[in-house]
Amino acid sequence: MAGRDQHSGEDAATVARLQPSARPPGSLSPLRAAPPVVRSVTQPRPLDGPRRTGDEGKPQQGEKRLVIGREITLSGEIASCDRLFVEGKVEANLSHCRELTVTQGGLFKGVATIDEAEIRGCFEGTLNVKKRLIVRPGGRVVGTVRYGVIEIERGGVIAGDVQMQSSAEDKNAS
Repeated sequence: MAGRDQHSGEDAATVARLQPSARPPGSLSPLRAAPPVVRSVTQPRPLDGPRRTGDEGKPQQGEKRLVIGREITLSGEIASCDRLFVEGKVEANLSHCRELTVTQGGLFKGVATIDEAEIRGCFEGTLNVKKRLIVRPGGRVVGTVRYGVIEIERGGVIAGDVQMQSSAEDKNAS
């Protein structure tokens, strides 16, 4: 078996023809893969929702969460919701809700009385925020606004009758 390849049973001349020819150093062989590309991977933010750390962003046991998805339109009354995420269009009265998030491209028209709000999309109407209102870049709030604390980031817009809640209003709103 001197002229045959021990593994395939082919003769040495056939094996030599099947092997790639010698290439000059530095050139890529068609059988050699290019060096791997290393990319940094980050976790995507779910639906442009609020940026949170720790367990705050995860639903708590028994938490009532409502998400109005993109291209969805809802009108009516929303009550007793812990967190409302608006990605589509909502025309409603919102009461007894802790948090409202209007994502980029989302629209909320109506009246909302809540603890905290983060606006990246558009809010039109009456917004009563007992604690903190955040208007992110691209966010727009138009109408009557009452708040405990307000943060407007560069690129955020707020227009209309805007006032900080007084202590008496806080007690009446509770």
